[in-house]
Amino acid sequence: CRVKLDEVNNEGNPKKDEEVKEEVPGLESVEGVNVGARCEVQPGGRRGKVAFVGDVSEIGSGGCWVGVMFDEPVGKADGSVKGGKRYFEAQPGFGGF
Repeated sequence: CRVKLDEVNNEGNPKKDEEVKEEVPGLESVEGVNVGARCEVQPGGRRGKVAFVGDVSEIGSGGCWVGVMFDEPVGKADGSVKGGKRYFEAQPGFGGF
């Protein structure tokens, strides 16, 4: 969901660190994604159900994220983020953003 902007300047040279900025995804990045919908996450073809759609300020620079409750224990979370804030309920290893 998080995308780095072009890391090459207009002259085709690598941008300096201060020129490289991260684009924080907005609501348009998750348009049409609905809680309860079945989904497949790539890479890996992990399948599950959308459990959360919205802003998660604790991950990176924030922005809109999709929380998924996986069918199998292929996730890294349980619906909570570092610091303990919970966005959805999942068994340990069955959730991911």
